[in-house]
Amino acid sequence: MEKHAYLIIAQNEFSQLKKIVSVIDDTRNDIYIHIDKKVAFSEDTRQSIEKEVTHSNIYWIPRIEVNWAGPSQVQVELNLLDFAIKKDAYSYYHLMSAKDLPLQTQDYIHNYFKENSVECVGFFNKEHFLQEKPWKRVEQYHAFPEKSVRSFKNKFTIFTFRVYRFLEKKIQTLFKVNLWKKYNYKIGYGTNWFSISNNLATKLISHKAEISKAFRHSIFGDELLVQSFVLSYPQKFNLSLKINEKDDGSKRFIDWNRSDNGGPHIWRSNEFDKLVTAQEQGFLFARKFDSRFDNDTINNWVDYLKNSKTSK
Repeated sequence: MEKHAYLIIAQNEFSQLKKIVSVIDDTRNDIYIHIDKKVAFSEDTRQSIEKEVTHSNIYWIPRIEVNWAGPSQVQVELNLLDFAIKKDAYSYYHLMSAKDLPLQTQDYIHNYFKENSVECVGFFNKEHFLQEKPWKRVEQYHAFPEKSVRSFKNKFTIFTFRVYRFLEKKIQTLFKVNLWKKYNYKIGYGTNWFSISNNLATKLISHKAEISKAFRHSIFGDELLVQSFVLSYPQKFNLSLKINEKDDGSKRFIDWNRSDNGGPHIWRSNEFDKLVTAQEQGFLFARKFDSRFDNDTINNWVDYLKNSKTSK
């Protein structure tokens, strides 16, 4: 039996995490979870999450502190992949956050990858690539890379930090600093959430030490990690979509046009039909869901999916 590994990055969204594991619970899946070390996580909470699962194995990987935009986001993704690969040779690995949900049943997802041996890695289009200049995230040295504007609450401190980052970028641009060139990696850019084969996963992890070193002074490096490796590796990987063809090569349904607090749009109950449409279009997962804004959306979609027959 070909098995899939679900790799979940979570902070304190434990009620949502219960919903996720319950809907991906399947004998064909194993579930790997990382809980941010900054968050209090009791044995009772762990057991309450495990009670939602009856068919899959759940593994809790060693915890590290994960900070938004920091290289720790790259590290936790590598750690999850590495931990899962050492347990078993899964046919596919799906990276999710605790604010994601599958749009399809497990029958659909397993059948999709059985019929389509593809790497679901998202690449943003060329226009967005040139606008954001993501190469500066890894080419330039960033002091305090685990710090971001979200690390502070005081407005003056946030302003000072923004000024510092601005000057840091300008000075290094002037002196043409490039920490990236010695690694001979091209720059790829897209969403960090993926579904990749054992072939790509094992090749990526075989370069874990070098990748960790290359990203150690980066910011927002998680959006370059897999994409840059895919572009740089001598072997050509079979991507689900051509690079820059669309923004949904990851098969994730994400609305970036309506931003919530700087992140993607959070799905609400009155948008249930949009999720159904995305399901019919073949998207495999969706984000972002947040119980603090609309818990009914999560409950309704999980119930809908559990009651569904194999999606078309």
